[in-house]
Amino acid sequence: MKINRFQTLRFKLSLIIILFALVPVLVISFVTINKMQVNTMSEQKKSVEKQLSLVSDNVDVIFSDMQNNVSYFAGSKNVKLLDSTISSYTSNSGTKAMTPGRNGGIEQDIFESFKEFGDTHPNYQYVYMGTEQGGYIQYPEGNMDG
Repeated sequence: MKINRFQTLRFKLSLIIILFALVPVLVISFVTINKMQVNTMSEQKKSVEKQLSLVSDNVDVIFSDMQNNVSYFAGSKNVKLLDSTISSYTSNSGTKAMTPGRNGGIEQDIFESFKEFGDTHPNYQYVYMGTEQGGYIQYPEGNMDG
């Protein structure tokens, strides 16, 4: 019986020592993991907010540039001199080549302005405008389906 008591006492003491050692480790681990998760989420949220802010700023710059470019052309003397001589492609049946660079007059002047703008702004694929009378000028020249 004494051996069983000794083994039982030894087992109980071992269990208590293990628990005393294990409980603080588990508590510290839980707290550390929890803190790391909170910090990681916070940092990730800040990073995403910063990236979204940068994207928003870039979009604002793009639209601001576009607005400035449109205002520039709308205020240019050639555009203000527009008349009914601008080629119209609304009554075409089939495909017609646009030739604003060879049509002469104000149409060619506006096309040259568009060409200069297009050459100095390679990110813009097209520069174009239409009139209330159906006139249309586009850089670069191309074909227009009626």
